[in-house]
Order: sequence, then structure tokens, then C-alpha cells
Amino acid sequence: DEAKELEVIPVGDTLSEVGRERMKKEAYTEDAKNLIESMKTSLEAGGTEEPPELTALQEAVDDSASTANLLSRRIYELLIEKAMLYDVDPESGKLTPTEYNIKENLETPQVKTEF
Repeated sequence: DEAKELEVIPVGDTLSEVGRERMKKEAYTEDAKNLIESMKTSLEAGGTEEPPELTALQEAVDDSASTANLLSRRIYELLIEKAMLYDVDPESGKLTPTEYNIKENLETPQVKTEF
């Protein structure tokens, strides 16, 4: 017989709160895994180095103690870096470092619209 480990629910929590948090974490974990796979494939295709935010997201996914909030924050950080630092080839999906310096052009209408 296999012994099953029981989850201890802290006093004051309800099953619905614990269940909602678990569902959020599972959803963010799945989203994170998909984003990591997609980014790695696109970066490799473009011969581009992985940003530290990708490593941070992978570490959050690998750490069972990570919360849904941490996972969502790491996803958000990676998406911001992707948008600001890389160009995406529309046909191949390759990611390459952008030639456009967004930080120096924050007042440009196109930058204001996109960010």
C-alpha cells in the first residue's frame, strides 16, 4: 500500500481559497512553460542569447514553493523584456536583438502607443 501525503490546510483558510490559489498556480505554470518553450525556440532560431528573465521564470517554474503571484510577475517581466529588446521575424518567428533603442525614444508616438 502506498501512503498518500495529505495536504495541511492552514487554519483560517477555506478549501475554496486554497483551491483557487492552486488553480491559478497551475494555470500560470502551464502558461510559463509554454512561454519558455516558445522563447527558447525563437531565440535559438535567431542565434540569440537567453535573457536573465527567462532563467528567472524557469527557476520559478522549477521551484515548487513558487506562488501564482511570483509566476505571474516573472511572466510579465519576460514579456516586457521580449517587447523592448527583441525584434520578431514575422515569417520565421526568430527573435533577434532590436536595433531600436526604446529607452532613448520614450517620447516617440509609436513607442508611447506600444508601451
